[in-house]
Amino acid sequence: MFQHRVARNRVLYFIIWLILLSAFAYLVTNYHLEFYQLLLLVVIFLLPGRLVKYFWRDFFRGRKQLVRGKYDRSIELLNNFLQKIQNAPSLKWLMFFSSGLYSFKVEAVALTYLAIAYLHKKELDTAENHLKRALAIDTQYTQAFKYYAALALARGEEIQSRHYLNEALRHGLPKVSFNEFRQSIQKELNF
Repeated sequence: MFQHRVARNRVLYFIIWLILLSAFAYLVTNYHLEFYQLLLLVVIFLLPGRLVKYFWRDFFRGRKQLVRGKYDRSIELLNNFLQKIQNAPSLKWLMFFSSGLYSFKVEAVALTYLAIAYLHKKELDTAENHLKRALAIDTQYTQAFKYYAALALARGEEIQSRHYLNEALRHGLPKVSFNEFRQSIQKELNF
């Protein structure tokens, strides 16, 4: 039915939100709830997202630092997060309250962010090690394949880059030609 899990996840998120909004609308229109009862419902709907932000703050801060171009700080925060997840594996289940379209395995996502930071720093071997670990955790993680293609491109291995880009496309990366991919990666990573 679905070409890849990214498409399936998008449909599932849409259905879940539609059910939640319908349930909320039903409760509001059919029951004369007091203000405190409505407030309790809102808290119940919003609490899971707040839990994720609280327990995964190093993950979100690391991602933000990566976007801002502060790669050393991003690496530090993401490594702290991975250490926290290793020490308390029960925190992994919070991924189901987050919007992971490409992967539900938070370690794979964090390792890929680490790889991106190392790609920006031109530390290709370290980036490759993180991408290998990410793909060992989640063998279908689209973004890991995408940045493996970028890594191969940085090393001048066009055939290998095309292979990894095709894998990323097969696992849900939006359609892009190799030349468009090369241009976007060169712009993103300054290669």
